[in-house]
Amino acid sequence: MEKHSDIEIKRISKMHDFFGIVAIQQRVWGQDSMVYTSPHLVKVHVEMGALVLGAFDSEHGLVGFVYSFPGKREDREVHWSHMLAVSPEARRRGTGKLLKWRQREEILKNGIEHCYWTFDPLQGINARLNLVTLGAAIDAYEVDTYGSQNGYLDFGLPTDRFVARWDLESGYVEDHFIGNAKRISLQDRYVAPVLQIVEEKDLLVPQAVDESPESDLVGIQVPANINGLRTDHQEVALRWRELTREAFNTFMSRGYIVVDVLTPKESESPHFVYVLQQV
Repeated sequence: MEKHSDIEIKRISKMHDFFGIVAIQQRVWGQDSMVYTSPHLVKVHVEMGALVLGAFDSEHGLVGFVYSFPGKREDREVHWSHMLAVSPEARRRGTGKLLKWRQREEILKNGIEHCYWTFDPLQGINARLNLVTLGAAIDAYEVDTYGSQNGYLDFGLPTDRFVARWDLESGYVEDHFIGNAKRISLQDRYVAPVLQIVEEKDLLVPQAVDESPESDLVGIQVPANINGLRTDHQEVALRWRELTREAFNTFMSRGYIVVDVLTPKESESPHFVYVLQQV
Protein backbone atom coordinates (compact mmCIF):
# COMPACT_ATOMS: atom_id res chain seq x y z
CA MET A 1 0.00 0.00 0.00
CA GLU A 2 1.02 3.62 -0.55
CA LYS A 3 -0.26 6.69 1.22
CA HIS A 4 -0.14 10.36 0.31
CA SER A 5 -2.08 12.71 2.56
CA ASP A 6 -5.34 10.78 2.99
CA ILE A 7 -5.08 8.80 -0.27
CA GLU A 8 -4.27 5.09 -0.06
CA ILE A 9 -3.35 3.01 -3.11
CA LYS A 10 -4.07 -0.73 -3.09
CA ARG A 11 -4.89 -3.57 -5.43
CA ILE A 12 -8.55 -4.13 -6.30
CA SER A 13 -9.90 -7.67 -6.32
CA LYS A 14 -13.41 -7.52 -4.84
CA MET A 15 -16.53 -7.41 -6.96
CA HIS A 16 -18.06 -4.37 -5.28
CA ASP A 17 -14.91 -2.39 -6.10
CA PHE A 18 -15.13 -3.47 -9.74
CA PHE A 19 -18.63 -1.98 -9.77
CA GLY A 20 -17.15 1.09 -8.11
CA ILE A 21 -14.82 1.44 -11.10
CA VAL A 22 -17.88 1.71 -13.37
CA ALA A 23 -19.34 4.44 -11.16
CA ILE A 24 -16.10 6.43 -11.48
CA GLN A 25 -16.13 5.99 -15.26
CA GLN A 26 -19.67 7.37 -15.37
CA ARG A 27 -18.69 10.39 -13.32
CA VAL A 28 -15.59 11.09 -15.40
CA TRP A 29 -16.81 10.33 -18.92
CA GLY A 30 -20.57 10.82 -18.61
CA GLN A 31 -23.57 8.59 -18.15
CA ASP A 32 -23.96 7.93 -21.88
CA SER A 33 -20.33 7.18 -22.67
CA MET A 34 -19.50 4.10 -24.75
CA VAL A 35 -16.07 3.63 -23.16
CA TYR A 36 -17.13 1.75 -20.01
CA THR A 37 -15.40 -1.48 -19.20
CA SER A 38 -17.67 -4.16 -17.70
CA PRO A 39 -16.91 -4.97 -14.04
CA HIS A 40 -17.26 -8.65 -14.86
CA LEU A 41 -14.68 -8.37 -17.65
CA VAL A 42 -12.25 -6.50 -15.38
CA LYS A 43 -12.61 -9.24 -12.75
CA VAL A 44 -11.78 -11.92 -15.33
CA HIS A 45 -8.81 -9.89 -16.56
CA VAL A 46 -7.49 -9.62 -13.01
CA GLU A 47 -7.74 -13.38 -12.62
CA MET A 48 -5.74 -13.71 -15.87
CA GLY A 49 -2.97 -11.32 -14.82
CA ALA A 50 -4.32 -7.80 -15.23
CA LEU A 51 -3.44 -5.15 -12.66
CA VAL A 52 -6.12 -2.92 -11.18
CA LEU A 53 -5.14 -0.42 -8.51
CA GLY A 54 -7.60 1.72 -6.60
CA ALA A 55 -7.16 5.04 -4.81
CA PHE A 56 -9.16 5.23 -1.59
CA ASP A 57 -9.76 8.00 0.89
CA SER A 58 -11.44 7.80 4.29
CA GLU A 59 -14.36 10.05 3.35
CA HIS A 60 -15.36 8.87 -0.13
CA GLY A 61 -13.94 5.36 -0.44
CA LEU A 62 -12.83 4.50 -3.98
CA VAL A 63 -11.97 7.76 -5.76
CA GLY A 64 -9.76 6.61 -8.63
CA PHE A 65 -8.22 3.64 -10.39
CA VAL A 66 -5.71 2.55 -12.99
CA TYR A 67 -6.21 -0.60 -15.04
CA SER A 68 -3.58 -2.38 -17.17
CA PHE A 69 -2.98 -5.83 -18.58
CA PRO A 70 -0.01 -7.76 -20.00
CA GLY A 71 0.53 -8.28 -23.70
CA LYS A 72 3.14 -8.08 -26.44
CA ARG A 73 4.31 -5.14 -28.53
CA GLU A 74 7.17 -5.38 -31.00
CA ASP A 75 7.88 -8.92 -29.75
CA ARG A 76 8.46 -7.91 -26.15
CA GLU A 77 6.40 -8.35 -23.01
CA VAL A 78 4.66 -5.12 -22.02
CA HIS A 79 1.72 -3.82 -20.02
CA TRP A 80 -1.00 -1.85 -21.75
CA SER A 81 -2.55 0.73 -19.43
CA HIS A 82 -6.14 0.86 -20.62
CA MET A 83 -7.71 3.29 -18.15
CA LEU A 84 -6.80 5.89 -15.55
CA ALA A 85 -9.65 7.82 -13.96
CA VAL A 86 -9.95 10.03 -10.88
CA SER A 87 -13.21 11.32 -9.40
CA PRO A 88 -13.60 15.11 -9.22
CA GLU A 89 -13.22 15.23 -5.43
CA ALA A 90 -9.80 13.54 -5.62
CA ARG A 91 -8.27 15.72 -8.32
CA ARG A 92 -5.46 18.19 -7.66
CA ARG A 93 -4.29 15.91 -4.84
CA GLY A 94 -1.70 13.93 -6.80
CA THR A 95 -4.03 10.94 -7.09
CA GLY A 96 -3.26 10.13 -10.71
CA LYS A 97 0.46 10.39 -10.06
CA LEU A 98 0.24 8.04 -7.07
CA LEU A 99 -1.68 5.48 -9.09
CA LYS A 100 0.82 5.54 -11.95
CA TRP A 101 3.95 5.28 -9.78
CA ARG A 102 2.44 2.36 -7.87
CA GLN A 103 1.51 0.80 -11.23
CA ARG A 104 5.16 1.07 -12.28
CA GLU A 105 6.27 -0.67 -9.10
CA GLU A 106 3.83 -3.55 -9.53
CA ILE A 107 4.60 -4.10 -13.22
CA LEU A 108 8.34 -4.19 -12.55
CA LYS A 109 7.75 -6.92 -9.95
CA ASN A 110 6.64 -9.12 -12.85
CA GLY A 111 9.82 -8.45 -14.81
CA ILE A 112 8.11 -6.24 -17.40
CA GLU A 113 9.97 -3.03 -18.23
CA HIS A 114 7.66 -1.21 -20.65
CA CYS A 115 4.14 0.16 -20.36
CA TYR A 116 2.05 1.78 -23.09
CA TRP A 117 -1.18 3.74 -23.24
CA THR A 118 -2.94 6.31 -25.40
CA PHE A 119 -4.03 9.86 -24.67
CA ASP A 120 -5.59 12.70 -26.63
CA PRO A 121 -2.98 15.26 -27.78
CA LEU A 122 -5.55 18.02 -27.27
CA GLN A 123 -5.82 17.27 -23.54
CA GLY A 124 -2.96 19.38 -22.21
CA ILE A 125 -3.45 18.48 -18.55
CA ASN A 126 -3.13 14.77 -19.35
CA ALA A 127 -0.04 15.51 -21.42
CA ARG A 128 1.57 17.22 -18.42
CA LEU A 129 1.03 14.17 -16.23
CA ASN A 130 2.33 11.76 -18.85
CA LEU A 131 5.34 13.68 -20.15
CA VAL A 132 6.44 16.06 -17.41
CA THR A 133 5.47 14.16 -14.25
CA LEU A 134 5.98 10.53 -15.31
CA GLY A 135 8.65 10.82 -18.00
CA ALA A 136 6.76 8.91 -20.68
CA ALA A 137 7.77 9.30 -24.32
CA ILE A 138 5.58 9.65 -27.40
CA ASP A 139 5.84 6.51 -29.50
CA ALA A 140 3.38 7.38 -32.27
CA TYR A 141 0.48 9.56 -33.39
CA GLU A 142 -2.61 7.58 -34.37
CA VAL A 143 -5.55 8.94 -36.38
CA ASP A 144 -9.08 8.18 -35.08
CA THR A 145 -7.84 5.35 -32.89
CA TYR A 146 -11.18 4.35 -31.40
CA GLY A 147 -13.59 5.58 -34.07
CA SER A 148 -16.63 7.67 -33.21
CA GLN A 149 -17.43 7.77 -29.49
CA ASN A 150 -20.27 9.25 -27.52
CA GLY A 151 -17.99 10.25 -24.70
CA TYR A 152 -17.02 13.28 -22.67
CA LEU A 153 -13.54 13.57 -24.15
CA ASP A 154 -14.33 12.96 -27.82
CA PHE A 155 -17.95 13.58 -28.74
CA GLY A 156 -17.96 15.18 -32.18
CA LEU A 157 -14.22 14.80 -32.80
CA PRO A 158 -12.10 12.06 -34.37
CA THR A 159 -10.42 10.06 -31.61
CA ASP A 160 -6.80 10.88 -32.49
CA ARG A 161 -4.31 9.65 -29.89
CA PHE A 162 -0.68 9.78 -28.94
CA VAL A 163 0.75 6.39 -27.98
CA ALA A 164 2.77 6.90 -24.80
CA ARG A 165 5.69 4.59 -24.02
CA TRP A 166 6.87 4.37 -20.42
CA ASP A 167 10.31 2.79 -20.07
CA LEU A 168 9.83 1.76 -16.47
CA GLU A 169 13.41 0.93 -15.54
CA SER A 170 15.16 3.71 -17.46
CA GLY A 171 17.22 6.33 -15.69
CA TYR A 172 15.06 8.98 -17.32
CA VAL A 173 11.88 7.66 -15.67
CA GLU A 174 13.68 7.08 -12.37
CA ASP A 175 14.79 10.73 -12.39
CA HIS A 176 11.13 11.73 -12.75
CA PHE A 177 10.17 9.39 -9.89
CA ILE A 178 12.67 10.91 -7.46
CA GLY A 179 11.98 14.45 -8.65
CA ASN A 180 15.35 14.97 -10.26
CA ALA A 181 14.30 15.26 -13.90
CA LYS A 182 15.68 18.14 -15.94
CA ARG A 183 13.40 19.75 -18.49
CA ILE A 184 14.77 21.09 -21.73
CA SER A 185 16.07 24.63 -21.27
CA LEU A 186 13.92 27.04 -23.20
CA GLN A 187 15.79 30.13 -22.07
CA ASP A 188 17.66 31.78 -24.92
CA ARG A 189 16.13 29.24 -27.32
CA TYR A 190 13.49 30.21 -29.85
CA VAL A 191 10.61 27.78 -30.15
CA ALA A 192 9.15 28.44 -33.58
CA PRO A 193 5.34 28.12 -33.52
CA VAL A 194 4.01 26.08 -36.41
CA LEU A 195 0.31 26.97 -36.21
CA GLN A 196 -0.98 30.33 -37.36
CA ILE A 197 -3.55 31.51 -34.81
CA VAL A 198 -6.14 34.18 -35.60
CA GLU A 199 -9.01 35.63 -33.62
CA GLU A 200 -12.51 34.94 -34.90
CA LYS A 201 -15.52 36.14 -32.92
CA ASP A 202 -13.50 36.31 -29.70
CA LEU A 203 -12.13 32.79 -30.25
CA LEU A 204 -8.54 31.85 -31.03
CA VAL A 205 -8.64 29.63 -34.10
CA PRO A 206 -5.82 27.82 -35.93
CA GLN A 207 -5.59 28.56 -39.65
CA ALA A 208 -2.47 27.02 -41.15
CA VAL A 209 0.71 25.07 -40.47
CA ASP A 210 4.15 26.57 -41.08
CA GLU A 211 6.04 23.57 -42.43
CA SER A 212 9.48 25.17 -42.55
CA PRO A 213 10.36 26.94 -39.30
CA GLU A 214 14.04 27.79 -38.96
CA SER A 215 14.50 26.06 -35.61
CA ASP A 216 15.35 22.64 -34.22
CA LEU A 217 12.73 23.37 -31.54
CA VAL A 218 9.16 23.90 -32.65
CA GLY A 219 6.03 24.56 -30.63
CA ILE A 220 2.63 23.10 -31.46
CA GLN A 221 -0.17 24.86 -29.61
CA VAL A 222 -3.31 23.14 -28.31
CA PRO A 223 -6.25 24.86 -26.59
CA ALA A 224 -6.24 25.41 -22.84
CA ASN A 225 -9.81 24.05 -22.70
CA ILE A 226 -10.62 21.75 -25.61
CA ASN A 227 -13.60 20.32 -23.69
CA GLY A 228 -15.30 23.72 -23.58
CA LEU A 229 -14.62 24.31 -27.27
CA ARG A 230 -15.93 20.88 -28.17
CA THR A 231 -19.15 21.55 -26.28
CA ASP A 232 -19.78 25.15 -27.34
CA HIS A 233 -17.87 25.59 -30.62
CA GLN A 234 -17.57 22.17 -32.22
CA GLU A 235 -16.42 23.45 -35.62
CA VAL A 236 -13.51 25.28 -33.99
CA ALA A 237 -12.61 22.18 -31.96
CA LEU A 238 -12.61 20.11 -35.14
CA ARG A 239 -10.29 22.63 -36.80
CA TRP A 240 -7.89 22.27 -33.89
CA ARG A 241 -7.99 18.50 -34.27
CA GLU A 242 -7.33 18.59 -38.00
CA LEU A 243 -4.51 21.15 -37.97
CA THR A 244 -2.70 19.76 -34.93
CA ARG A 245 -2.90 16.31 -36.56
CA GLU A 246 -1.23 17.76 -39.67
CA ALA A 247 1.41 19.53 -37.59
CA PHE A 248 2.35 16.55 -35.43
CA ASN A 249 2.49 14.14 -38.35
CA THR A 250 4.52 16.58 -40.46
CA PHE A 251 7.22 17.18 -37.88
CA MET A 252 7.34 13.70 -36.38
CA SER A 253 7.88 12.33 -39.90
CA ARG A 254 10.91 14.63 -40.16
CA GLY A 255 12.56 13.27 -37.03
CA TYR A 256 11.20 15.69 -34.44
CA ILE A 257 10.21 14.14 -31.11
CA VAL A 258 7.98 15.52 -28.37
CA VAL A 259 10.20 16.58 -25.46
CA ASP A 260 7.95 18.76 -23.29
CA VAL A 261 4.59 20.41 -22.92
CA LEU A 262 4.20 23.89 -21.45
CA THR A 263 1.20 25.21 -19.55
CA PRO A 264 -0.35 28.50 -20.70
CA LYS A 265 1.45 30.22 -17.83
CA GLU A 266 4.80 28.75 -18.85
CA SER A 267 4.26 29.46 -22.53
CA GLU A 268 3.01 32.99 -21.80
CA SER A 269 0.16 32.34 -24.22
CA PRO A 270 -3.49 31.22 -24.10
CA HIS A 271 -2.42 27.69 -25.03
CA PHE A 272 -0.66 24.59 -23.90
CA VAL A 273 2.38 24.25 -26.15
CA TYR A 274 4.07 20.97 -27.04
CA VAL A 275 7.80 21.37 -27.63
CA LEU A 276 9.27 19.16 -30.34
CA GLN A 277 13.00 18.83 -30.90
CA GLN A 278 14.75 17.63 -34.03
CA VAL A 279 17.09 14.70 -33.31
